[in-house]
Amino acid sequence: MSVPPGAGVRAPSTAAKFKRRRELVDTALGALERLMAMFKIERYVYLLLTMFAFLLLLYAAYMLITNKPGNTEVLVALFGSSGMIAMSSARIIYFFNRSFKLIEQLIEDGGDG
Repeated sequence: MSVPPGAGVRAPSTAAKFKRRRELVDTALGALERLMAMFKIERYVYLLLTMFAFLLLLYAAYMLITNKPGNTEVLVALFGSSGMIAMSSARIIYFFNRSFKLIEQLIEDGGDG
């Protein structure tokens, strides 16, 4: 008498799949929290840079309104501060994008097994 292939192997139940998926999501969220904690100082530095650049932008706008518009220092402050805001925002977005891609990859790789 022959046994059909796969007859002794049971497919995991829906509850077991849900539990495995839940463990995987909890692990991924724990990894994300550790990643955020590791780069906490960097995020604060970019936040401080952005706040400083915003204040410089407000000052440059005030100087542009009150002084003659052709002043070189005002234009340098205006373009410099807006560039600093763009740079720090781009770095923060890059960091979060990489973090979430890493977590997404963790979940996809763990979901296969």
